Amino acid sequence: MDDVNQYDLPPEAFLPRKNVVGPRDLNERWLVTAPRESQVVALRAWFTDRYCDPAIDTPYNGQEGGYLFVHGGPYSPDDELNQQFGDVVPDDVIQEVAGDLESEVGDNWAPIYHEREEEDWEWDEPDVPASDVPLARLKARLQEGNAVMTLTGDPAAQALATQLVYVQTLGALEAFLYETALYWLDQDDERVKNCITLLPTFSQQTISLREIFTEYEGLRAKVREYLYHLVWHRWKDVSPLYEKGLGVALPSTKDFQDALQARHDIVHRSGTDKEGNPVVISENDVRQLSGQVEAFCGQVAAQFDTGF
Repeated sequence: MDDVNQYDLPPEAFLPRKNVVGPRDLNERWLVTAPRESQVVALRAWFTDRYCDPAIDTPYNGQEGGYLFVHGGPYSPDDELNQQFGDVVPDDVIQEVAGDLESEVGDNWAPIYHEREEEDWEWDEPDVPASDVPLARLKARLQEGNAVMTLTGDPAAQALATQLVYVQTLGALEAFLYETALYWLDQDDERVKNCITLLPTFSQQTISLREIFTEYEGLRAKVREYLYHLVWHRWKDVSPLYEKGLGVALPSTKDFQDALQARHDIVHRSGTDKEGNPVVISENDVRQLSGQVEAFCGQVAAQFDTGF
């Protein structure tokens, strides 16, 4: 079952929340009387909002033959769902959801790490003074990476440097997407409105009448906070933000899938895949990825230039 089915649940399925960071809590008063199919979708949504396949973001020790659960765990779907909802929904609902999840990943899940919020998060925002700045910065970052590969020295050090430039190239892509979104949302009230009304993260929140005016005054800050915490290679979140919120459809991200997996292995597995094989990145791989990133970002920037 696709996890996006959680967005088919009614707003009353979730408790109100004060911020857009972190997992959502289910409304157990709704859940206890909900149709069985909705209970299944809701429990799956609750679990996958909090736990993920350890291959996504958990260090792997090839020598020991297992994951290093640095953020806690592993967690079993059966244990967690029973502990949270054992007194709320029938046992067969829990068993169905737990069985489906365990058939996909197993019974050892990792927690999704939600970065601790800072009340003064705004200090860390980049300054984007003009619409052409994100693309200019991207090109400069790519050129800096290519310059690193001209350095000479120990072959092992050069291989490591090439891997790091590969990682940095994807970082430059994510920085471009963040800075571009930040600039245009600061410039255009209509795009802020679209984010609030069209993205489920915002549109499914409920507020009381007495909160309307205070919430209204802080809408732009809410969206900016969301951008700050967003994982910019998580396309299921980034693509709707751009298409629905900013009015720009991203080009295909298919070319980046293998590159993102390679980056994950370089960063979280010290340069080996989950079988323990070394991830080999050549200078040509970096140049090819750099060209794909620049072309992708150029297409995005051009769509903004043509107008909303």
